[in-house]
Amino acid sequence: MTNQTSVSTTFTTAGIQHDLAAGVELIYERQLTRGTGTSAQTINGVSYSAISNPAANLYQPNANDDLGVPYFTGADTEGKTTTGALYVLDTLTLNEAWKLNGGLRFERYHTETSVGTIVTSSNSSTYPGYAVGSIANTNLRLADNLSSWNLGLTYKPTAHGSIYLAAANAYTPPGGANFALSATSTNANSPSMDPQQTRTFELGTKWDLLDQRLNLTLAAYHTENQNQVSYDDLGNAVQTGKTRVQGVELGLVGRVTEAWQVSAGVATMDTKQSNVWNSTHTTETNGVRWSPDLTASLWSTYTLGNLTLGAGANYVSKQKRTITADTDLSTQNMPEIPAYWVADLMASYQVMQNLKLQLNVGNVFDKEYISTLNNSGARATMGAPRTAKLTASVQF
Repeated sequence: MTNQTSVSTTFTTAGIQHDLAAGVELIYERQLTRGTGTSAQTINGVSYSAISNPAANLYQPNANDDLGVPYFTGADTEGKTTTGALYVLDTLTLNEAWKLNGGLRFERYHTETSVGTIVTSSNSSTYPGYAVGSIANTNLRLADNLSSWNLGLTYKPTAHGSIYLAAANAYTPPGGANFALSATSTNANSPSMDPQQTRTFELGTKWDLLDQRLNLTLAAYHTENQNQVSYDDLGNAVQTGKTRVQGVELGLVGRVTEAWQVSAGVATMDTKQSNVWNSTHTTETNGVRWSPDLTASLWSTYTLGNLTLGAGANYVSKQKRTITADTDLSTQNMPEIPAYWVADLMASYQVMQNLKLQLNVGNVFDKEYISTLNNSGARATMGAPRTAKLTASVQF
């Protein structure tokens, strides 16, 4: 739930125009994760039977298998965060060619997490005063202040082109992703940890070409995330880990002619992680998981009267799963997602003013490729095979 109040004004000082916006933002966020179980156990005096499922045949699955339903244990995790923020943004028009903008944000947040744990004979020493089979609640709290900023400079050499430089920072405090704090002191969501900080720098340009029918964008960016939890050579948790991502993006969108439309993009990405320490040795990485070095897309349509034809393709280079340097990949479960490209086709026809037929064919060459892979490399999800869909659009 968000409640925001803002004001804006325009004024001039020393010949410089200011477009100022300021406001107050109040945010309340809550997430409840229900605890479930499948094994036989007694919780708060209530006995639950084990949930069993029949062995599945992966090659001939039976849709009529009677599957057990997990039961609710009451060992729930509830997290909530309340945030109050003040912000101000100002755009300074120095002259017709130059603009400078900047912003500041100050916020105060308060996160509370309640974690329910079923007490067993193996963990009862951790929860003194609780009987085996009861639910112990752990309550964690964290409150802090965060300040963030952004700066930008824009130069317009012509009415239809601009060059810009931008920089900004942002924070992710412990529990910021799902409002769940951790009682483990070495966990990134422990209240004892500092917020992770992300800094982003971008240099780019935008141009309207062919009488503003075609828009061209080009940008280079550099992003760093700091204060990630790592370990020193004595096994102590330290926030020295860092991830760096940088790359270049090129995009083209618009009409080449009145009949020919095109949308294209290509992006390069170079990733790096700092050394990850544990209690016994140092691990050097050679990238960041699931980060392709190159992606590209192209989609184009051409209209001939009532008929529109379209074609396009998407390309994704290989994505590493195993990122530990000098690893013998022959010993690994599927160390990477291989590079792939997929082509699509489309045809539409305006039958009459209120009726349009459209045929879409995805993966027209029926390319076999892996869409996603789990972190262990044991489960892969294949991309969609060749598909065809015919739709009719009726307007009344």
